[in-house]
Amino acid sequence: MKRSDFLKTGGAFVICACGSSLLHGCKAITGNSGTPSIPENSFVLREGWLYLDLHKIPELAERGGSVKLELTDPNLKIIIAKTGEQTFIALRDQCSHGGRELEYHHDQGMFRCVSFGHSKFDTTGKVIKGPAKGNIEEFDTTLLADEIRIDIS
Repeated sequence: MKRSDFLKTGGAFVICACGSSLLHGCKAITGNSGTPSIPENSFVLREGWLYLDLHKIPELAERGGSVKLELTDPNLKIIIAKTGEQTFIALRDQCSHGGRELEYHHDQGMFRCVSFGHSKFDTTGKVIKGPAKGNIEEFDTTLLADEIRIDIS
């Protein structure tokens, strides 16, 4: 291989690698994950319980899917993930280190902060890698036919 060909190939590799880092870096800067928000008409809040209509949230149809929800009253951010055929997990969507959003990584069985430090949490919200020191709040979830009930009281 000629030196010029090597430099062209190497340069393309560096650009791709840096571009990928920059894309992930944007999440770290904004604090927002790539997790989709659930549609406004897909949930109801009643007396400390949040009910999600699974028919209106296609992201939760398949194992590994996840969505986020931000409630203004009460002031609460939640990430919900489908971890098994009949199993859903709901955590507070704020890293205990810097308050950034989380992303669910089904292939690794964990949640990860979008910030540069990438704190990692198991599916119960327990820290498995810092810089975060505190665990993430987990909410009790119950599958009721075609909806999920989440205790946010």
